[in-house]
Amino acid sequence: MKYVKPTFWAVTICAFGALQGSAFAAAEPVGSAIKIKQDVIGFGAGGSRDLRVKDAVYRNEEISAGLKSHGELELSDGSKIIVGENSVVLLDDFVVGKGGFKSGTIKVIKGAFRFVTGSSKKGTFTVTTPKATIGVRGTFFDVYIEGGKETVVLFRGEVRVCSTSGCQIARRACDVIEIDPAGNVSKAPFFGSNRANGSERDYNLVTNQRRFSRPLRAPKILCNARAAMEALNPVGNDGLRGNDGNYGPSGAGDVTGSVSSGGASKGGGGGSGSGPSSPTGNSFGQISAN
Repeated sequence: MKYVKPTFWAVTICAFGALQGSAFAAAEPVGSAIKIKQDVIGFGAGGSRDLRVKDAVYRNEEISAGLKSHGELELSDGSKIIVGENSVVLLDDFVVGKGGFKSGTIKVIKGAFRFVTGSSKKGTFTVTTPKATIGVRGTFFDVYIEGGKETVVLFRGEVRVCSTSGCQIARRACDVIEIDPAGNVSKAPFFGSNRANGSERDYNLVTNQRRFSRPLRAPKILCNARAAMEALNPVGNDGLRGNDGNYGPSGAGDVTGSVSSGGASKGGGGGSGSGPSSPTGNSFGQISAN
């Protein structure tokens, strides 16, 4: 067989591929991809790569999904994540302990994100967004970031959403809390209500649920049941309009306080410390998750 001397570029490409692979291998895995639809990319110390099912995902890795794409991830503690279409999420600063995580930070940079908590202890996770601080108790919730506005939709559990203007609490399935571009936090009509803001299409993780794995499908039947109850009692102060029976900004019945622009709580107990900056230069608040 005739020996063919490898070219300079062939050697360079092979060496780069080996270095890239070794960089990912040296990173700390925090979970894996369980479902990939079209274009989902991981970007970390080893550069960028197309994610495939069963690929590990790593600490400090940014996961992005393109047009008509989404990725489903399962973390080592059983927590599950959807990175929605045209969305970017950063798996940041995880500390792995026996049987789960000691701590973990997830940054939702843009787009749509779903989180279903796993077996790690309460307070293990911190999820950050550009404007919100959300305390979470064993739950299933969505976050949407679009045009400077943020929306949190609760399906199970409890979330406490704080911004620089104060805090709101969602306790009932399908509660919706919004943060406007100025950072004002307020309750909105629940998802499925005939008074809901926008349409179901604005909550793109809730449409066409069959595209997701069963454990990651939102239990919309809870919203339908709540809407039926509202139709029977449209004006009653029974919690259908939020924790205090009213929609709108922070008020009586809410846990109020304020959060500095860096994400630190002042009087509301929403956390401490300043929010870190995202890779795109945004300042983030904090979300404690369990």
